[in-house]
Amino acid sequence: MDKSQIESTINEIRKRSGAITAFNQNKISNAIYKALAATSKADRALADQLANKVVQKLVEQGFTNSRAPSVEDIQDIVESTLIDCGNSDIAKAYIVYRHERRKLRDEKMKVLNQKSLDTVSKNFDLNCLRVLASRYLFRNNKNEITESPTQMFERVAILVGIGDVLYDAKVFDKSGNITQDVNEARTYLEKLDNFDYKFKIGEYFLNKWHFRSLINHYVTLANKGQMKVSFKDLLTLLAAKEFNDYAD
Repeated sequence: MDKSQIESTINEIRKRSGAITAFNQNKISNAIYKALAATSKADRALADQLANKVVQKLVEQGFTNSRAPSVEDIQDIVESTLIDCGNSDIAKAYIVYRHERRKLRDEKMKVLNQKSLDTVSKNFDLNCLRVLASRYLFRNNKNEITESPTQMFERVAILVGIGDVLYDAKVFDKSGNITQDVNEARTYLEKLDNFDYKFKIGEYFLNKWHFRSLINHYVTLANKGQMKVSFKDLLTLLAAKEFNDYAD
């Protein structure tokens, strides 16, 4: 069975989180190559050859498009393939590599208070994650981390984008000749919890800190006479999804 036939037989894998993702034989080859390099036998062609044998074994063991192998299934077969091919030293290096990856993954999940890692968290250096966790990620009243780095980046992006929303032609007038009741807007500062994740721009919900930023930006521009609408009318436009283009 050639590579194209194999790829048409298995095109998905089951991740540790249970999610299904696209099968990529190159990832198997890269993992084997790292084990080869650890034994001073770095050989890309050999890594590709062994990866082909791994995938052939997956097919022989009954894995198909309707029965996707798990990450653990693939790793177990990599180990057995290396041993069967007489590469016990490489198999040991792969086992060590797998163990170290598991330790790193577990440590990252512990730092982030999560049961699984998304792609962003996987790609972050552990020390960088520790800095994010200690300084920037949201925590609950028990001091437990409640967001991932991906969610933090989305939160910051929304915070930056809020300013752009208020310069939209539907609500902004640069002439500075319009009077609005800024005290009405300020009253919302007293009830931020009521607006936590109530509004959204595109697919991104605004938390209460986004909402506070929206109020403060509005008050600043309204004091300059540049807001065409009241804060209440601004919320009506927000609820009507008039600013969804800013989520792109």
